Amino acid sequence: LSGGGESLESVGRFLITLFVSGFADARGRKAAAVVGWALITASVAAFFLASFVRPWARVLFIVAQGLQGMSGIGLILDIVTRDIAASMAGDTTGFFARKNMFGMLMGMVFFCMVLYIQHSQITEFRSVWEVILLASILVMLLLVFVFPETQADENKKKIGSSSVLGMVQDEVSTYARIIKNNRFIKLSVVEAMFGIAAGGFAGILTPWIMAVFGFNQFQIMMMLLPQVILSLFCQPIIPFACSKYGHRSVFRFAYWADRAIDVMCLPLLTSSFGGFPFPVLFAYLKTPFVGAGSVMESISSKLVSPQESAKYSAIVQLNMFFVGSMSSLMFSRIFNSEATTLVGKISPFILSSSLRLCGVLVYLYGWGQLNLEACDAISADIGKEAEEKEKLEGDKKTD
Repeated sequence: LSGGGESLESVGRFLITLFVSGFADARGRKAAAVVGWALITASVAAFFLASFVRPWARVLFIVAQGLQGMSGIGLILDIVTRDIAASMAGDTTGFFARKNMFGMLMGMVFFCMVLYIQHSQITEFRSVWEVILLASILVMLLLVFVFPETQADENKKKIGSSSVLGMVQDEVSTYARIIKNNRFIKLSVVEAMFGIAAGGFAGILTPWIMAVFGFNQFQIMMMLLPQVILSLFCQPIIPFACSKYGHRSVFRFAYWADRAIDVMCLPLLTSSFGGFPFPVLFAYLKTPFVGAGSVMESISSKLVSPQESAKYSAIVQLNMFFVGSMSSLMFSRIFNSEATTLVGKISPFILSSSLRLCGVLVYLYGWGQLNLEACDAISADIGKEAEEKEKLEGDKKTD
């Protein structure tokens, strides 16, 4: 049942990606958000209804997950965030860091709620879905009456074809044109392909530790839980360092330090220290660099125009969907829980490191230089904003 719902959700997420950016460009971000959240609300209503109509619960459950996938709300959130960043002057890295911290905090709250429900052994979910439905309706009202339009009027575009097939063809051709004309996007897509493919090992990390070290799933979760909490508090470290030492220096240090840790961990993967497997310890070692994602988002907002931001977000999501699906399958096939040799045991990590090495080649080919130049521009914007504030404060004192 869960597999069927997740499959329909994934298909819905993929299909809606081909329409969301075009709809958001033509009708505005607010309209896209309202439609997307309406599908989320309908999904929650279907879950709630399933608790009353038990014979139809299976069908309603699968349909509800499909509606979640078709909402495209994650893509809409990314588009809106890029609109806000494009309209800002100064420290966009700090803005993305605050956004990511809030997202991580909400994720932790949701995780704690799930743990509470499991610990309490709740068997009747009617009251739970009732509360979620009321919250969803409240968010819908806020979207309709409070949420502002973040898209500038001059950036609105007309919908080309009126047919579904024509709209898909228009979207795909637009993606191809943007990738061809924007070197940063072109190289980012290639670099992300290797990064996403390398990240596929995360899907087999838990069973790999279970097979090699003999820990059960709960023990591994308890080992990694503090790292998840630390990630929330470490999120501001990189943005703060950028404001103090400059984006270029910090970005370059964080990039190469992250890659160096990957290389360092290979010989020690099957070892442990103080009862902790080294893969877990290396996850902690990477925790201070979690804020690097905020820098990457800031860089992309600098190098991708507001007119192309929605399409770029859709390209990123499609890339994650395609490459992530293939990567998960690839790593699940290469993982051998009964391997006895060192190479056999760490083969998933060797593959992951090799793919990340290919990403380094893209960095050296020119993607890295584009990022460093954008870092200089961001630092210059922050300095300019600081000078303007200082000048205004000086004028006030003079008055």
